[in-house]
Amino acid sequence: MSLYFTSIPALKGFGLWTGIGILLNFLVILLLTPGLLYLFPLSGKQATQAKSFSTLNGLFLWILKHRRLVLSAFFWCDSISRDIRWAA
Repeated sequence: MSLYFTSIPALKGFGLWTGIGILLNFLVILLLTPGLLYLFPLSGKQATQAKSFSTLNGLFLWILKHRRLVLSAFFWCDSISRDIRWAA
């Protein structure tokens, strides 16, 4: 959508239509996915793939329990990357 605000007419049109396309895609996915999942429930191989979701759910719960450790690790990595960037 940021391309819409340029002074070049071709990019302006491209930005407008790209923004409209992305918005429509988002709305279609948001509105149709629940209904399609209701009409075509997961079964067989798809159900076993959904099991990996429980692994991600477990990881999410671990992160919630140890959020201070995760936050500290993030800030440590950020400070190290800043030191490396300034040293180069």
